[in-house]
Amino acid sequence: MSKTSISHIYVDTKRVISPISPLLFSPFAESLAGRAIATDRQLCERLLDDSGVALLPGSVFGLSADALTARLAYVDFDGAALLDNLDALDDDQVKSSAAKMLKGIDRLGDWLH
Repeated sequence: MSKTSISHIYVDTKRVISPISPLLFSPFAESLAGRAIATDRQLCERLLDDSGVALLPGSVFGLSADALTARLAYVDFDGAALLDNLDALDDDQVKSSAAKMLKGIDRLGDWLH
């Protein structure tokens, strides 16, 4: 049985993810400034235009726009299948169940570098 709290998601009483953690792009601030990106909204718009990856600006969650934070929604996978096989979960199952999500994460990494 799983339960959700405001700050964490639990599976069988084990904390597996903190859904409120933003992606921090501030370590890339100098590189992003070279692309004329100074706010989280500019970051998200350029990332979508350049790579097809959609993020939500951290400022819509109350964070400062110049902190360069964003949120990625991990929703394009079969969560029920993964949870049903949680004890036997391996890399191949994750890769096959979450292929589009992993492709988006790879695109994000390529865009940053």
